[in-house]
Amino acid sequence: MTTATLASNKKECEKNDSSNWLEEQNFSTTKSAIMLTASFNQDGGCLALGTQDGFEIFNLSPFQSSVKRELGKSLGKVEMLFRCNLIALVGGGSNPYTPSHRVLIWDDHVHKAIGELSFRQVVLSIQLRRDAIAVALRDRVYIYHLSDLSLRDKIYTTDNPHGLLCLSTAVHQDMVLACPSVTDGHVRVELYGLRKTILLEAHESRLRALALTEDGTQLATASMKGTVIRVFQVSTSALLEEFRRGVERVNMTCLTWSWDHSHLA
Repeated sequence: MTTATLASNKKECEKNDSSNWLEEQNFSTTKSAIMLTASFNQDGGCLALGTQDGFEIFNLSPFQSSVKRELGKSLGKVEMLFRCNLIALVGGGSNPYTPSHRVLIWDDHVHKAIGELSFRQVVLSIQLRRDAIAVALRDRVYIYHLSDLSLRDKIYTTDNPHGLLCLSTAVHQDMVLACPSVTDGHVRVELYGLRKTILLEAHESRLRALALTEDGTQLATASMKGTVIRVFQVSTSALLEEFRRGVERVNMTCLTWSWDHSHLA
């Protein structure tokens, strides 16, 4: 797909009221499909599901299905860009829509992919913001400009089987990215506005969960042990909080911040 096509669709996302695309959708309810993946959009107002037949997007308040696309094949990852018409898709399941090493940029206004990223490894996670798309593979992270999908950065990591990766999503602030470093238990944080790299010695064992606040000022971490959660001030690397859950190991699969940064789940 052409650079001009992707850039024009990104600009349309930025200038239009974000709710218009969802409000304009109409469809008749059909049979339920098996869910393969679920993710919230950046403001927590929508839930995107990847199913064995395509994808479906729900508005959370009021709760209702807003978009449903039956593609005839399954999706293992569906990531929204706020509430606009651009969605990142990766195939999954037994009958994938695309190979698991490819990311499609889907434009729901035209009901087709307008961009594609292809890799030599399986795509483990995707993060989107207005100006960038980041993709985590098993041992590295790629960051691209969203306007033309040109490569912005490549970061090598330690073995990262869960695709740990997070981006700040505040619209008018410079991007902050966090991912595992090349040392188990350590986090690499990129402050792109300051052109600065920060390395945090967060845990002694391998990382299991990471979460940035939407403005990128605080980072929460958990290890494979699951006994301690730590919160760091990104700009100073200072440890702000340490929550000890207990002494028994637990598989902590997710950390997430409330929109006002006052709560961590």
